Formats: sequence, C-alpha cells, structure tokens
Amino acid sequence: MLDANNGYNLNLAKHGRAETAGCGIFWLEEPFHKDAMLYRDLRAWLHQQRLAVLIADGEGQASPRLVQWARRAARRDPVRHL
Repeated sequence: MLDANNGYNLNLAKHGRAETAGCGIFWLEEPFHKDAMLYRDLRAWLHQQRLAVLIADGEGQASPRLVQWARRAARRDPVRHL
C-alpha cells in the first residue's frame, strides 16, 4: 500500500504508480487532494497503462484555492497536467 497523505500532484501520482508497477501495489491512499477531474484523469491513465490499484480518498479537505489552482493547471496543459 502507498499513502501519500495528499502530498502528490497528478504527475507524481502517475510517476509513483509507474515506478512501482512490478511491486504488487494494491492501494493508493490520498495521492492528492480530492478533485473529481483529477481523479478521472488518474483512473483513465491507470486503465490505459494497465496498472490496477484501488484508490482511497476522503480523509482531508483541500483548500478551495488549491483545487482551483490544480484545475487551472490541468486545463492549461492537458498533456502534462500538474
């Protein structure tokens, strides 16, 4: 299991999961603050990469300013995201 405690952004979550592909990671907890758009992107990427993992979230509440910043960054650069 991996618990990021909301310490990753979308790119770090993807990178971390790719780097642990051979480790049998079962659970990724709170990779970043909860945001539906970012989680949809992560789930689509995981499916595309065939990297199965359960995602748990919901312990913490992100600052609305942080969520707005993440959304703006994802819209600005749809390939790289955060």
